[in-house]
Amino acid sequence: MRTNKTLKFLQILCGISLVSFMTACASQPVDDSAEWTPSKSAVNSHIYLSETNAILYPPQAETNQLRNAYYAAVTSCMQKQGFSYTPTDANSPSLDLISMNEKAIENVYEYVSEEDAVKYGVAVPGWYDQNAKAADDKISSPKDRALYGDENSKNPSGCVNEAMKAVLPKYKRMVELEQEATNISLQATDAISTTKDKAAAAWNKCMKNEGYTQFLSPSSLSSPKGDEAPDMSWPAPNPGIEEIKATQAASRCMLSTRYLEKVSKAEALAVHKILAKKPGLIAEWQELRQDSLKKSKNISGEN
Repeated sequence: MRTNKTLKFLQILCGISLVSFMTACASQPVDDSAEWTPSKSAVNSHIYLSETNAILYPPQAETNQLRNAYYAAVTSCMQKQGFSYTPTDANSPSLDLISMNEKAIENVYEYVSEEDAVKYGVAVPGWYDQNAKAADDKISSPKDRALYGDENSKNPSGCVNEAMKAVLPKYKRMVELEQEATNISLQATDAISTTKDKAAAAWNKCMKNEGYTQFLSPSSLSSPKGDEAPDMSWPAPNPGIEEIKATQAASRCMLSTRYLEKVSKAEALAVHKILAKKPGLIAEWQELRQDSLKKSKNISGEN
């Protein structure tokens, strides 16, 4: 009898301990960064994409779709007011959200392919249209007032602003999310400084073997004297033979030392860890983005 009571007590005690153990385990925060693996860029297989890149560097096809819709909306608005319109980036107050493209991801890591080096030197292509011209600040003609807006005109807000509202109805919120994504990326970059320094040291050793001792890291490539004279810059606008050779050497060293893989993967994992504390950010962006893409098809008359 006493033995049965003792056995029953032990069973209850073990049951309580097991429940307590399971509860304690369940209450521990789960870090899935060890299981999560970032995907690679569609334009450069050596670069891992962080989740914030979905916001900062969207696919080129989406960029083209939004830009085409924006220009169509401006053209329609201008025609209603009796003016012709030729689409140019200079006619937009801010095209950041519909001008960025996935090619620009290479800018983040100061990478230029050997092929691009011949055309651009150290100036990485991809941020905006290469033929974009600076906007004229003077808004004097009736056409300018129709385009940019004027409180005394028929369309005070201007066709460029009307078009932006049509294509990106949640523009202000999307800008806020874009800024938050940028801040997260900057935090991640700071968090992986040690990894980046080690990768840069290996890159620097490779560059010395290529005959370039002045470049301690890829970021110093913007000056012909590298870290010795960071305020200097390569002659513009067209790259000379020395700039092309240095840029091509930097490209080879980034690939041979796996600089791009090491830095971009570490950054992607750091971003993933930060985003765990900001649930819903990426999902909200994607929802707004898809809504804009759907509206852009209607504006452009696409099926």
